[in-house]
Amino acid sequence: PVLLVDDNPINLRVLRGALASFGRKVIDALSGRQALEFLASNPVSIILIDFMMPGMSGVECVRHIRKTFDRAELPVLFITAA
Repeated sequence: PVLLVDDNPINLRVLRGALASFGRKVIDALSGRQALEFLASNPVSIILIDFMMPGMSGVECVRHIRKTFDRAELPVLFITAA
């Protein structure tokens, strides 16, 4: 599945719809902490993460992710709705 991480539910809905149209299973996380908790026990094929979020930014979240997963095994794309 694809893990979408964004604090804005509208952005999540738009991205989920676009990815679902390609037949991708999508998991939503509303924060970096929620994403890290999910990743602790669930595999994903790619992460799309918002660059700027309150609390833990996308950059900070990816730093935590890279402690466990390297770039080859778990690609991450930054997204923004600027």
